[in-house]
Amino acid sequence: MIKNYLTLFLCIHLFASIGQINDTLTRKQIRKNRPNYIILGTGINRAIFRDLATSPLFYKWMIPNFSLGYKKIDFKKEASFGVNYSSGNHSHSIMNYGTNKLWSLNLDFYKLYQIEKLSTEKWNYKLGGTVQFTNNFRINEILENNAYGYEGFLNLLFSQKLTRDISRKIEKNKTIWFFNVHRKPRKRDLSYQLNIGLINNYLRNGYAYLGQSEVINDFKLLDDYKFEILKGYRSNSVLNYTTYLKNNNALQFSYSWDVFSTGNNNKNNRFEMASHKIQFSLLFNLK
Repeated sequence: MIKNYLTLFLCIHLFASIGQINDTLTRKQIRKNRPNYIILGTGINRAIFRDLATSPLFYKWMIPNFSLGYKKIDFKKEASFGVNYSSGNHSHSIMNYGTNKLWSLNLDFYKLYQIEKLSTEKWNYKLGGTVQFTNNFRINEILENNAYGYEGFLNLLFSQKLTRDISRKIEKNKTIWFFNVHRKPRKRDLSYQLNIGLINNYLRNGYAYLGQSEVINDFKLLDDYKFEILKGYRSNSVLNYTTYLKNNNALQFSYSWDVFSTGNNNKNNRFEMASHKIQFSLLFNLK
């Protein structure tokens, strides 16, 4: 199975190399001219999760979400690094099972290359890979010995992105009721990126209890935790609408979903989580 993953990953880089050749500019010139952005985002995250090791109940709620990122992007290539943070109380309809407080921190990095044979002037198709590292820390005091929970997920995902140029090329004047609306040319695009997990790993405690190190006065932070390799599942995507301003900055509206799990290796100890995020971001051009 590992050989299959490596073969697929090498194929991605082989196909990606198609879009890197330019007859008129050197690689250094292309890299220097590529726009760079600092991204500040905020929004709402509707998260739902359950930990079968402690309870079969799903906990869910809408919580605030914040993100900070850095992106280099042009028609041929793009790379991005981002930090995403959400926190808030999650509850269940059965009130006597308490409130589950969740802190979730996600780090991700991706790199994409244009596939020229599948791209046109209006459509741009890119392939590449994404690395994501997610940390969840949970507190539900009603669970007593299992009041505290922690999971860490490390995933390598195959990524593909399709972008449609929907820029307004010419000025347009319209009359709406009694008002004249003047619409100037503006650069805009609509993109969809899909990431599918290839190599999934996670760090998680054993069934039912977090460990007994405190009982014997030998405290261990991750007592009875195990790092599982090539186990679990993850998939996510993001839909972006981006409009660019006169000063080369941009505004972006996004919808994303993310689902991950420790898998079916141990049904009695499985952790599952899904999230749906609506976000508004400011992109500050550094050039």
